[in-house]
Amino acid sequence: MRESTNPEDIKLICKKFKITEIVFFTVSLLILVLKFNRIFFTGLPILSILFLGGLAILSFWLIFTGKYIYDIKNDYLQGFIGFACSALSIGILFSLQFWPGAVAVSKIGVCIALVSLVWISATVGKKIYAFDNFNNRMLLAKLVSFTLVGIWFVLTPPLEKFKQVHRKGDDPVAIRLYVETLQDPASEAKKEAYIKYIRSK
Repeated sequence: MRESTNPEDIKLICKKFKITEIVFFTVSLLILVLKFNRIFFTGLPILSILFLGGLAILSFWLIFTGKYIYDIKNDYLQGFIGFACSALSIGILFSLQFWPGAVAVSKIGVCIALVSLVWISATVGKKIYAFDNFNNRMLLAKLVSFTLVGIWFVLTPPLEKFKQVHRKGDDPVAIRLYVETLQDPASEAKKEAYIKYIRSK
């Protein structure tokens, strides 16, 4: 009976996937650099959703297919890293868009990422995580950089995050309306006033 899955075909697909992941990671980093330097343009929120959301999906998929790309001898460690990168991507995206649940998702991602980093550190000299493998280095770079960004979003007060990465973070009216929603989160009228002003040009 003919094999339904050719290992060489899977490796070729995963190689193309890895290139796609590197592109998504690079663009996501660029988006973060633009946001933190308060450089905004039309379409940046859409790009954030597409690339950070896409990176989250790609990272999650690596939990199951990473053995064809990375030189990691422990399936559980591979799963932890994939889940951490996925959760961090979602948490950062939610934080940049100021969506509900951003801090909770970021905390989950940061916690799993820190466990993964400690685990990776413990493998030095044990040939479990190949540090001389280019793909592994890229994975580690993604994990470390997104963990640092995730920690910043978790520890930074909401108002400071608003001033730093929101396109209207230097607008006194927007700041006032945002503070009012923080002080009275149950008020639908204040939320509506804030959203209406934010959506205005």
